Amino acid sequence: MLRYMVEQWYDLEKKGTLGSKLPPVFPILIYHGEKAWTSGVHFHDIVNIPHDDMKPYIPNFQYFLSDATTEDEDKYKTSVVIKCWFIVVKYIKDPVMREKLFEVVRLLHDRLEQDTAVEYVEEGMLSDAREMVLEALDIRFSSNVPGDVHKKINTLNNRILLKKLLGSAIQSKDIDGFRKIIQELTPDPLYPVKKSLTLLSSDDNLKPK
Repeated sequence: MLRYMVEQWYDLEKKGTLGSKLPPVFPILIYHGEKAWTSGVHFHDIVNIPHDDMKPYIPNFQYFLSDATTEDEDKYKTSVVIKCWFIVVKYIKDPVMREKLFEVVRLLHDRLEQDTAVEYVEEGMLSDAREMVLEALDIRFSSNVPGDVHKKINTLNNRILLKKLLGSAIQSKDIDGFRKIIQELTPDPLYPVKKSLTLLSSDDNLKPK
């Protein structure tokens, strides 16, 4: 949580828009583990502080906790989209997720056309898959991920491919190795055309002048 907050400020610094003081960051923890969250809602609750005299020198803040493990999805009746998102987060690792997915589609169908509802759910899952790959890369390579890699991942619409890339993001020794894997798994569809154009250009150079 603290790392995410610092990264927000660091990003503003890199863009030259930080200003004389740090802007506020509202920390939100969305938890969906197998058991209820028991670690408290203050940063000091998860830090091993050997003596109270050290507390003033250790960062501390409270974060908003949304514990999907214990909360009832019916409390989100005022927003269909939020309720659907909450159901997916709460049951993503549960065997009943398949049944819940039909419930999500039904809820969205009440607000959208049927085809649009299904696409909405699929796009949400794809978005989560992309975020998982990008997060793994940020952690693996200390946020030093080139913009072209981010852009490429955000254009992918295949969850099976994104799952493979997630494993590659964890195992790759460097970002160049990961970039090579992306190129192998997602070949440029225009490559044959580009190759033909290159050959034609080479032939032109061989013609006598």
